[in-house]
Amino acid sequence: MRIKENDDGTKYLAVYFAGPIRAAGGTELAAVVVLADYVRRLFGLDRFKARDEEVHRFVEELRTYVRRVMRFQYNVPDRLVAYAYRMTPVEITGVATDRILAPSY
Repeated sequence: MRIKENDDGTKYLAVYFAGPIRAAGGTELAAVVVLADYVRRLFGLDRFKARDEEVHRFVEELRTYVRRVMRFQYNVPDRLVAYAYRMTPVEITGVATDRILAPSY
């Protein structure tokens, strides 16, 4: 975890993932995000405020992963993926786990 700064100067919590948790399933990831949000609130940090470019990049990385690495059990529309990313109160990030790069905007 790391404390970072939103564009408006408020501080927020970023959670870094690496390795097997990414492929382990949603339950483990969701539990860590809920716990991180609890920690965020304890420390009086603001929520993560994703910029439009970050949201678009996240959606594109997800779609590139599905096309080139592994399909998911459910196909969630881009607008719902973007909504979920914007509403997540902590930043979910991490180190690269694959050598496949998503196209840039």
